[in-house]
Amino acid sequence: RLAPRLGYLPGELRLYPELTGAQTLRLLGDLQGAATSRRAELCERLGLTVADLARPVREYSRGMKQKLGLVQALQHDPELVVLDEPTEGLDPLVQEVFFALLAEASHAGRTVLLSSHVLPEVQRACGRVALVRAGRLVAVRAVSTLRQERARRVRLVLADGLGARGLGSAERWSPRWHGDEVELLVPPAELVAGLRELLVALPVADLSVEEAGLDEAFLDLYRQDVEAAEVRS
Repeated sequence: RLAPRLGYLPGELRLYPELTGAQTLRLLGDLQGAATSRRAELCERLGLTVADLARPVREYSRGMKQKLGLVQALQHDPELVVLDEPTEGLDPLVQEVFFALLAEASHAGRTVLLSSHVLPEVQRACGRVALVRAGRLVAVRAVSTLRQERARRVRLVLADGLGARGLGSAERWSPRWHGDEVELLVPPAELVAGLRELLVALPVADLSVEEAGLDEAFLDLYRQDVEAAEVRS
């Protein structure tokens, strides 16, 4: 049987409104067919009190229902957990607890599949990401690899007040000028040597390099997939 080995939180959690929180967890635990050894611990960590669990679900807020959904997905310590938009409705403090639970599950050798449109959340919680476009799996990559490959957004503030000017070979980095500030997209392999060259050639008053994230990496993958589809057609 697969049910004892699986934990699942759907994107739209539907619960029996007339049941209490405690009754809901017992019912779903019976359907899972495994000992719910972590139920009490999870309720405590996620802030579901005894009084909360004694109330009918119809009185729950969105956040409380989401907590209940997380407890039922994890209460039997499954080998595989599938979570769809799991932080929806959770306040920031509870989100911190949730990320701690994910880290613990990973360290314990469990597999967690997390579906989310919040890319900073994915970046924080996941070791690998899968990109799905139009119902088709486009790519499966390590988060660290995507971040390493992504161009860094570099901002330079110039001190001479002369504004936009030609940047020579740095024009290939798509400069965008805002008065005396220029923004560049620099590939990671060119970052050190390229910035050294600019710092020597320009009167730089301030410099910042944005940490690589997933947002633009995903956009790049989408663009590449669109271009490949156009070539195929």
